[in-house]
Amino acid sequence: MSAFGKIKCYLACFLLFYTFYLHDYKCHQVRESSPFDVGALIQPAQPYHNYVCGSLQTGSNNVHAFLDRTIHAHPLFIKYEGAQKLALLRQTYATYLFPVLKPVLQAVDFVEFHVVEHFDHQFHRVKALLVGAEEKVEEVKEAVEEAAE
Repeated sequence: MSAFGKIKCYLACFLLFYTFYLHDYKCHQVRESSPFDVGALIQPAQPYHNYVCGSLQTGSNNVHAFLDRTIHAHPLFIKYEGAQKLALLRQTYATYLFPVLKPVLQAVDFVEFHVVEHFDHQFHRVKALLVGAEEKVEEVKEAVEEAAE
């Protein structure tokens, strides 16, 4: 496998895991939190989470509507009781798997908070440097204009 193929695979896995993290863990917190929640106020990625979770919810609704029209209405799905098996799978996931994954998702939340905080800090530093550079450029332009006169 080429290096580009490996990078593509890692990015796809990261995107899949991050989508799972958002859908199963973070979006539930966003929906349950009030606008005056202290955690929502100090979280620098809160507007991003609101937007992405809204988009994920819309996409999830579209996928469920598509599945209801095509797969769930299929005679074999009805014959072999697919809906009951999916309900059992969801219940098993909530009972056994999610409690095991919850500490991992909390660790991802912790890491995400610090990464976003770091990048937010770096963004403000670069923005301040650029504003300072623009002021210096204006001062140099004024000095050059004065010297030319």
